Amino acid sequence: MLALSSLISYERAKAESLGFDARGGVMERAERIILLCLGLLFDSLLVPILWLMLVLTAFTAVQRFVKVWRQASAERPKREPFRWSARRVARPTARARTRAERRQNPNA
Repeated sequence: MLALSSLISYERAKAESLGFDARGGVMERAERIILLCLGLLFDSLLVPILWLMLVLTAFTAVQRFVKVWRQASAERPKREPFRWSARRVARPTARARTRAERRQNPNA
């Protein structure tokens, strides 16, 4: 179960680093913590809750994998490659700006 919990976190982090959304699922971190605390409070429920967590955590891992797979497989609109324009506009240098300001305000 610990490995699956780590896998869920890894899937989300990797998907977000690639620009996909991997949020959601049945057993996210908060749900796992709540169920584990509940199982630790009642000794008789610990083993069944751990089995339930194992199944739901595996299901969440599969859910996230499928979600990212679908996002990656979807067709995206192709972007035009960046092209430099044929005409480049030169920016004035600091010296040229100072000269222009002096021409506008000769008394300053």
